[in-house]
Amino acid sequence: EALQDPFLDWFAGEWTGKGKNFVMGFPFDEISSWSWELKHQFLVHHTTTPNPQGEPFYKGSGYLTKLPESEKYVLHWFNSFRQIKVYEATIKEDTITFVHEGKDGYREVYTYTKKGADEYRVYLEASDPKTGKMIPQFETLLQRVKK
Repeated sequence: EALQDPFLDWFAGEWTGKGKNFVMGFPFDEISSWSWELKHQFLVHHTTTPNPQGEPFYKGSGYLTKLPESEKYVLHWFNSFRQIKVYEATIKEDTITFVHEGKDGYREVYTYTKKGADEYRVYLEASDPKTGKMIPQFETLLQRVKK
């Protein structure tokens, strides 16, 4: 049986946006897509951030689902830096929050917030390796591509 989740269904489609990297201090473009795969069991997210010359600087892909045995949301994320990360996710109102607990107390928190009918905001914080304090990394605002 297909995974029925109206909140996740909303993301399906093509998206483009602009963001700001707070750590390195530069703006960036982002191209994203979301689609249901594997008999509508996983919402697959692909994202690309090109460098100023238009070549991919960062690429990532993730498989998001709701586990049938626990009703928890889980995302497995793979990126062009050869990283594989697992995030647990929670949905509250118009926001889905992804949390990755890494080695030695490292933590990442991605927040995706719907902003109107065809726009969402992505915000990333990551822990400082020395202090554990959460530090803003980047923010992106994406708009649905109209067909």
